[in-house]
Amino acid sequence: MENLRTNNPELESINVNSGRRPDERTEEEKVAGKQIDPHADGRAVDVSRINGFPVEGLEKAEGPGADKAKRAAENMVEQAKKDPNVNQVIGPNGGWNRKGKDWEPIEDAKLLNDHKDHYHINVYR
Repeated sequence: MENLRTNNPELESINVNSGRRPDERTEEEKVAGKQIDPHADGRAVDVSRINGFPVEGLEKAEGPGADKAKRAAENMVEQAKKDPNVNQVIGPNGGWNRKGKDWEPIEDAKLLNDHKDHYHINVYR
């Protein structure tokens, strides 16, 4: 997360509301090869607030600091996509998976809808 702040002067604060969580796969799912949730594997964070503003509805936020928070959110996504350790970024404005040096848009509507109120940033192990 520190890399996301380094080149983002607009970013004053973030609220990471989900980091590591328990592995909730059943034994059957593990045997069947279902992948572990990246949060359970310690490889993902969810950001729900930027500069004190909730991510949900940030694009419509008004008042002191709102424009700065919007720019900080945009910059955070761009910084994440520049980081070679990051392999997935999802948020209210879309989602992307790293494919080599390029980024491929996520088209899974449910996955995108599940991330309308926060940013999800996932890294390689």
